Amino acid sequence: MAPLTCYWPRAIIHVDMNAFFASVEQRDFPELRGKPVGVTNGELGTTLITCSYEARAAGVQTGMRLPEARRLCPGLIRRPARPSVYAGISTRIKHALRDISINLRYGEFTVAPATLLERSTMPNVIAPAWRPDGHRRHIPD
Repeated sequence: MAPLTCYWPRAIIHVDMNAFFASVEQRDFPELRGKPVGVTNGELGTTLITCSYEARAAGVQTGMRLPEARRLCPGLIRRPARPSVYAGISTRIKHALRDISINLRYGEFTVAPATLLERSTMPNVIAPAWRPDGHRRHIPD
């Protein structure tokens, strides 16, 4: 990636983690990447607590009952929630944001707008997370 050539005295980022649980499932189980995934409220749960962007493209929504979601998206892969895994990763993300932010605010559980510190104090790991085309890059553990 080319080095950053512009300087921003301040930037505001919006961290949207709306499909966070489903993205964690796709990260931890590579065979799920690119496929529609619905995360349910436990092993026996029948309500989606989130779904992947692939499932959303088929009309599946958070809060939808599993049978309805499968009618819209027959290939939907159901994954039971793993709260302790999500909490651990979420904590790491919050710590990383706290390290670069002077004004971190949490709106909903899945949204964290932040005002960044001056670029000179930002860790070098932030810029490589984004590809030049604007899409996110997979960040391994």
